[in-house]
Amino acid sequence: FFGHKLVLGIFAICLFVPVQLMVIPLFSLENGFHILDTYWALILPYTAMTMPFSVVFVTSFLRTIPREIEEAATIDGCSRLRIMIRIMVPLSIPAFATALIFGFLHVWNEFLIALTLTHSANVRTLPLGLLNFMQQQDQPDFAKIFAALAESVVPIFAVFLACQRQFLNGLMAGASKL
Repeated sequence: FFGHKLVLGIFAICLFVPVQLMVIPLFSLENGFHILDTYWALILPYTAMTMPFSVVFVTSFLRTIPREIEEAATIDGCSRLRIMIRIMVPLSIPAFATALIFGFLHVWNEFLIALTLTHSANVRTLPLGLLNFMQQQDQPDFAKIFAALAESVVPIFAVFLACQRQFLNGLMAGASKL
């Protein structure tokens, strides 16, 4: 579409904006919308933070797909929508899985935005819960702390195991193109 290079450039520039630069404007914006200390206070910034990487990554992956595949489908009589649904999306599943894993890891480990935009324990994320857990103890009980940390890794493994096949297929796809 017209202006696709500009849009991709804007997403690429957004990759270089540090989170610390966005905290104060996010706080004042969400305070104005009265969504501080809600799930939406975290969902909206996390979506906006993971979108630039995902768009740039998937776009880069789509550019590696040979144009001849699309041309062959056009010659066979496929419409643009059918080419997208039946050919491009299945070929892009490894890229989507990789973007999902990286986005999930980024959001799962994020600390500063959650600390700034939430106040109650009901809405806080796991890293803030772990910090609160460690601060509640007079003497640090490392056995309990490490048990809590071990439990916090379980969802990361679950997401990776769910996307493992697509992730590994994406890694191996580059090695098989000779």
